[in-house]
Amino acid sequence: MSQLQFFTGNTNFWLAAVGWEGKVAFIKQPMFQKNTYTIPIILKKSVHVGDIYTIDHVDNYAATGGVDNKVCLWNSQSGTVRAIIDLPKEKPNTFISTVRFVKTSKQTLLFAIQNTGQMHCINPITEMVTENCLKLQNNAFIDFSNDTELLLSVGEQGKGSLIKTTLNDISPRQSIAKIRRKIGESAH
Repeated sequence: MSQLQFFTGNTNFWLAAVGWEGKVAFIKQPMFQKNTYTIPIILKKSVHVGDIYTIDHVDNYAATGGVDNKVCLWNSQSGTVRAIIDLPKEKPNTFISTVRFVKTSKQTLLFAIQNTGQMHCINPITEMVTENCLKLQNNAFIDFSNDTELLLSVGEQGKGSLIKTTLNDISPRQSIAKIRRKIGESAH
């Protein structure tokens, strides 16, 4: 497995795991029966071709991304695929390295980051994509502050950027250039 993601909130699953050869496992809460724990695992045939590197979850959605440069949106209640989104390739070997959901007071957004550093914004309800909304470091991992006002991006060289965001004001239909203002960089 390449990544595990615990689910929270109202969902039928406890956690999910993604891995090699497009495998996705949805795992239910462990049950104690006859002096032993049983962990129900539902292995799903994924729509990904090749390895899956990343998974994230919020509310009724899960998202996966991998070597095929696709983002797969899942229904976290049933473990079924809702949508498959092909992202543009900057180079031939472009893939999805990170997916991250962010909830604002107005909406839920999904950010997909490619190994080339290109960040795309997806509305999981409308499936509308804003391509290339921000250029980050190669192989960047990101996270947002709890108030969604800061985005931390750290690349493969350990160099990070802290970026001020205004996610409450954005829509995947509009440019989100507002999040480009860096408020600090650090080298690890």
